[in-house]
Amino acid sequence: QIIDDLLDIEGDQQLLGKNVGSDSKNEKATYPGVVGMQQARQDAQEHIAAALAALGETGQNSMLGFIARYIGRRNR
Repeated sequence: QIIDDLLDIEGDQQLLGKNVGSDSKNEKATYPGVVGMQQARQDAQEHIAAALAALGETGQNSMLGFIARYIGRRNR
């Protein structure tokens, strides 16, 4: 959700295929709105690292590991 909130603020509208800034326009509370952009980015990366660590060495190469890494890099 943190990544999704970040993309709604700074994502590329063409890549996302939807309007950016809709959370703000709809006055929705977002994680970056509460903690700030830099902290939200840092927290997202920490959550991804924790998820990968929880999977263990073998699980990091699994589909779940792939999904966790993809979420951290996604731009749409």
